[in-house]
Amino acid sequence: MREKTILVTGATSGIGSAIAQLFHENGAVLVAVGRSQEKLRALTSNLGERIWTYPADLSELGNVRKLFDFCRENELKLDGIVHCAGVTLNCPLRANDITETEHLMRTNVEALIEICHFASSGRYVNKGASIVALSSTASLCGARGLAAYSASKAAVNNLVKSAAMELSLRQVRVNAIAPAMVRTPMYYDTIAQIPEMEAAVRANQPFGLIEPESIAEIAAFLMSSKAKYITGSVLVVNAGNII
Repeated sequence: MREKTILVTGATSGIGSAIAQLFHENGAVLVAVGRSQEKLRALTSNLGERIWTYPADLSELGNVRKLFDFCRENELKLDGIVHCAGVTLNCPLRANDITETEHLMRTNVEALIEICHFASSGRYVNKGASIVALSSTASLCGARGLAAYSASKAAVNNLVKSAAMELSLRQVRVNAIAPAMVRTPMYYDTIAQIPEMEAAVRANQPFGLIEPESIAEIAAFLMSSKAKYITGSVLVVNAGNII
């Protein structure tokens, strides 16, 4: 990844933070995107040089265009994009709030559509670039209380396949990683709201909670030339939970 310019959304927490740190260690120039200016400053302080930061809430879809304009204005033509920004919604269908569902869909799905829209242009993204989106095994099996989240990640899976077909004309690859439960703040938020989830994870993931650094390694593989023939794929990381 030395001297490649990689954009990472959701770079200040969980999987996104692990990816940003690993990519930076391997020589990438980072464009780190997160909602918290304070957390972005902390990331910059931790990583030092070769990092640009852009504070944005990507559920406001106009911010996606502003982000790509920022990259262009600073001559940051991208070799890769990892879309880690995402939200969950833990509630049964009987308690569903459509406003919260719309926010989830904008962040998890519509922002990714916009990212792929700009990635289709040679003005922003180099030929041969790689896009990696974060999905979830919930997209394949669902779970109680996670209907909207599961639906959003299933949409990501199919978006990746369609985008891969279109962007292959520019030799741009598009893939997704679909992990089971990962040790992130989102996981702990989920079990706080759905306490029975913790026991289910212990029972169904015999290899245990996945560490964010393991997902970062897989993202690095998909970003590298070693994966140059892989596109339109959803790589499932199930920790032994065979679906």
